[in-house]
Parts: sequence; structure tokens; C-alpha cells
Amino acid sequence: MPRADNYSGKPLQLSPRETEVMRWIACGKTSGDIARLLSITEDTVNAHVKNACLKLDAVNKTHATAIALSHGVIRLGPSPEMVIPLQTLLGLSKRAQDRGATTRQPRPDSKNLKGSNDD
Repeated sequence: MPRADNYSGKPLQLSPRETEVMRWIACGKTSGDIARLLSITEDTVNAHVKNACLKLDAVNKTHATAIALSHGVIRLGPSPEMVIPLQTLLGLSKRAQDRGATTRQPRPDSKNLKGSNDD
């Protein structure tokens, strides 16, 4: 189980399921999203969040996530399902991505332009 020390020196420790839920929260998932991903009820997700908040002495799940990340209780790993898409990080919607907002086309070389006088 991941461990870290809090400000008072008391070890911080979450259950494996609390850790998993907190990792998903750190990825921006809602309780409903997490419930579907883990095949559990939203009430069960919220119970894990409440327990994690109590163990981490946090006032809400955002605070709990910050404490867990800063103290090494959770880490965002490279597993594919935990990777945050670039367009999400940049704040781009799917529609903006479809319009090509995240890609740039190279400028055409002036020698390859039609109507060039190089002939």
C-alpha cells in the first residue's frame, strides 16, 4: 500500500481501492465515471473518497488529491487508461481538434507553388 508521512509525522496510508479511486480523481474523472470504470456504485466511490479524505485529513476530494500527490501516496503512472489526452491538457474540445486546431500544416516551399517563374 502506498505510504507517506503527513505534517504531524503520522504515516498516511490508503487501501488499494482508495488509492485507485484517488488516482482516477487526479485524472479528472467524476464519481460517476469512476463507478463505471471500476464496476461499482457511485455511492461506493463516494465512500472511498470520504475514507481517503478522513485518512489524509482533507476537507474535500480536491484537497485529498493534492495531499496524496504531494506526499507520494498516489502517483500518476504511464498506464494507457491513466494518460490524459493532450487536447484535454490544452483545453481543446473534440470539435476544435477535428478542425485541426492542434496540428499545423507546413508552409509550402515557394519552388513548389504553381505559377512560379522558375520554368
